[in-house]
Amino acid sequence: MVLKILSQDVSCSKQSCLLQFTNGDFVSADSLPMVPQFKYHWGISYGSTKLSSLSQPRHQPSPCVVLSSNETTVLQKALAPLYGERLCFASGAGYKMLCVALGLADAYVLSEGSTFKWDSCGPHAILRALGGGIVDLSAALKVWRAGQHKNLPELTYNKPIEGAVGAERWGNQGGLIAYVCHKHLEAVMVTLANATDTF
Repeated sequence: MVLKILSQDVSCSKQSCLLQFTNGDFVSADSLPMVPQFKYHWGISYGSTKLSSLSQPRHQPSPCVVLSSNETTVLQKALAPLYGERLCFASGAGYKMLCVALGLADAYVLSEGSTFKWDSCGPHAILRALGGGIVDLSAALKVWRAGQHKNLPELTYNKPIEGAVGAERWGNQGGLIAYVCHKHLEAVMVTLANATDTF
């Protein structure tokens, strides 16, 4: 199966996010012509209201994490004790978050601030509607190491980054972890917090 994000419609405010993903599930090259079969995935997370077009994903028998194709070797080595050879690489932040929402990966981990609020806002709503979320990696590691292991800081969307200019004001500077299942988030946090290299 090949998934390709064709468009995403995003609406964000201080208290909620709403997204409609459109992706094409293209038939194999053996059956021409290549005709996309469209699917729409949406999610709403507003207070206690959690709605999504997706069901809770099934757990994979072997843990798997999706990373950016240019992710640092430091992060890859840090995750090796948890995921071993199950490090998957893909392009596109929205695509990797969709992989987590669909249950194709346990988590998406990004160590650098190479994404923006508009990349994560909509997928964040879908993940929250499924019981997960997207935490700010840097801030979460800081509080985790201080002993706070619940209610880790999630990405926020209503305030620009102080001192930043242009589009960087809306960057996800501290990296991120996208997840559906809290035990997957906790496993990543334990692994990274115990890594010899600091993030």
